[in-house]
Amino acid sequence: MRGLADIGKILVAAVLMAVLGFNYSCTKNEKIDLNPGLNVANDIIIAQRPVLLAFRLLIRAVNDTALQQTHHGAFDGASVTYNPGQNRNSFYFFGICPDGVARAGRIDADLFGELQAPGTGARFTFYNYFEDGMNMNAGDTLVNTGLSGDNLTFTNSVTGGVILKDTIGTIRFSATLNYQVPAAPWNGPASAMIGIVGSISGTSSKGFVFSSDVPEPIIYQVFSETCAWVRQGTIRFYISDTASAAGTIRLPGVSSCNDSVYYDLSGTTYRWRMKFNYLNH
Repeated sequence: MRGLADIGKILVAAVLMAVLGFNYSCTKNEKIDLNPGLNVANDIIIAQRPVLLAFRLLIRAVNDTALQQTHHGAFDGASVTYNPGQNRNSFYFFGICPDGVARAGRIDADLFGELQAPGTGARFTFYNYFEDGMNMNAGDTLVNTGLSGDNLTFTNSVTGGVILKDTIGTIRFSATLNYQVPAAPWNGPASAMIGIVGSISGTSSKGFVFSSDVPEPIIYQVFSETCAWVRQGTIRFYISDTASAAGTIRLPGVSSCNDSVYYDLSGTTYRWRMKFNYLNH
């Protein structure tokens, strides 16, 4: 039988190995967390989210007959009002939305004509607006660029975008996005899908200068009841300190509906999630 002293030595050795393993794991994870590609991919997801939401809200509001008649409604986690005199839809947030994001504040969508008419412009204004505790503001304008087949097309220009990600990190971005959405009336909510191509560029919360393009259109639903998340598409991004593509963000296909996203970084694919505890790196 082993003596008490031998058993004590074995226990001490086991504890040391566990501590060393834990420290190694933390060090390894910290290196991944600080990887420029991961930080930039997360910040692109964060930056595009309120912009795409604002467009979805407007498209849904102008096609909501009850809202246009009663001037009050509720969808996408927002309490909605319509002011016909100013042709303004206002969206008030104060809780968890269908995509799991905690939102607070207000988004106004001012229309300068009929949204379905070519040449009509719109302006989105963010008032004390937060997503998962991150304050966001930007200049955000939209113009109807006409019909392409059976789809209405729009160009969305975002300038001076600022998101306070945490106490030390700020995302700064601009974007030019082109949308296609089926001209209403739709053949049921499932057919009302928005397609997007374009680019987002800026500086990530850890100071990495990036640019991006969308080689495969991003797809998401007008009706969050059908699916609350972006469902298909590819974003390819570059970081100024690298000579080649720094990574790719791949969204699940339209047959799935969840908050999964895939990052291709340095030859490795990571399955990530569009949740705050994943995106805060």
